[in-house]
Amino acid sequence: MEDEKYDRKQLFTRGLAHLKRFVADVVEKRLDVLPRSHLRPPGALVESLFLATCEGSGRCVGACPYGAIQLAGGPGANAEATPVLTPARVPCYLCVDVPCARACPSGPLTPIRKADIRIGVAVVSHETCFAWQGAECELCVKACPLGAAALVKVEDRGPKVIDSGCTGCGVCTNVCPARPRAIRIRPV
Repeated sequence: MEDEKYDRKQLFTRGLAHLKRFVADVVEKRLDVLPRSHLRPPGALVESLFLATCEGSGRCVGACPYGAIQLAGGPGANAEATPVLTPARVPCYLCVDVPCARACPSGPLTPIRKADIRIGVAVVSHETCFAWQGAECELCVKACPLGAAALVKVEDRGPKVIDSGCTGCGVCTNVCPARPRAIRIRPV
């Protein structure tokens, strides 16, 4: 009789483990479908996990040596007080030690190597870019902290983004003289 109870318990335990694995897989697939509406600081989790874990403490804001991070909705806005980047105002300068992520107490920002940072990807508007309209302008190409790995000038034309090398730091957006800016950062 004792062996029979043990077999039932083992069967139940195994069944529960399979069910948990199945549910975890389904949930994980759904987590990735929430698109980012804001540019988040380096090391941000997928948007749904980011929003679920961010407490809006603002420690990442204080840790950024350049003042690039702001809280959306302002302090005290509860769920809307999450960190965002606005590169047209101040870009992310890709700090080597990523102090914003290290200061985060609740985990939506995780420490990340500079080489792995992916905030977004730059997108060039040929219609508003001075260089693509025939004028001399290379400000974004010269300012890019990643150089030719992320942004190059097409011969006798304007800038071209190398998606695989672009971190979305926004330095290019920040220096763009066109209004509206000809190069913007799309969240990833």
